[in-house]
Amino acid sequence: MVFRTNNVKRLIIDLSSVSWKALLAGEDKEFGRIVEHEGKQVKVNSAEYGYENAMNHIVAAMNDHGIVPINVIIVREGANSKDHRKFLAGGYFEYKGSRGSRPPEAYAEFNKLNDRLIDVLTKVGACSVSQRGIEADDVIAYLAKNLQGERYILSSDGDLYALVDQNVHLIRNGELDVSPFGPIQPRWIGVYKALVGDSSDNIPGVKGFGPKTFLDLFVTLDDEDMDYFLECFEKRQLHTLAGAVTEHPQLKKVLEQTDLAYKSYECARLY
Repeated sequence: MVFRTNNVKRLIIDLSSVSWKALLAGEDKEFGRIVEHEGKQVKVNSAEYGYENAMNHIVAAMNDHGIVPINVIIVREGANSKDHRKFLAGGYFEYKGSRGSRPPEAYAEFNKLNDRLIDVLTKVGACSVSQRGIEADDVIAYLAKNLQGERYILSSDGDLYALVDQNVHLIRNGELDVSPFGPIQPRWIGVYKALVGDSSDNIPGVKGFGPKTFLDLFVTLDDEDMDYFLECFEKRQLHTLAGAVTEHPQLKKVLEQTDLAYKSYECARLY
């Protein structure tokens, strides 16, 4: 007998994203509590409240796309997960360093929720994976690239749109394969973030190169140009664009800040 797996539908769950979304949605009037954090009164919802929200979200995705529990993969953040990207970005220790802090009580409920989701889902056939020193996004990228069949990623992280293709889909905020970056191909998202930056992850981007500047440049380039731009980042050959500055003046800022552009790309890309 030959087992054929190329038609399998799989759900890849970005656990941190799903859990935080579930915990922060609305107000837990039954088990929620007020705590003091950094001089402010902060409402913390309970793991019990988050569990109901998260399971509703997960089950809806499974039902919508005909996925059974045995084909669900839960990706949990590994220990020291940001180390790999910081190292490749030349020791950029500020990566994700500007995110607003949450009270310890919120992290305690978050961890309880993660444990409960993994316990319940693995008991019905799902599996849970993580990799020390590697971010969940990169584990998800590996699975999306190497598994057969249709793969559905459940996450609120728009950066994972970079993985979308004919057989890889992103379920984000109840929508399927909707780009949060406008009309650019998924493979160019790393270039976009390298130039524009991302304040939520503390990726600096090129100074003075915002979304409008990117759009002004983008509309003057065809797919071949954008693929070459991507290749320049991959091979660290941005200097080869010097001859195009006259026609595309936006590139001048990039060429003046290539070190910052490369550092931002190493933080933004998926591995």
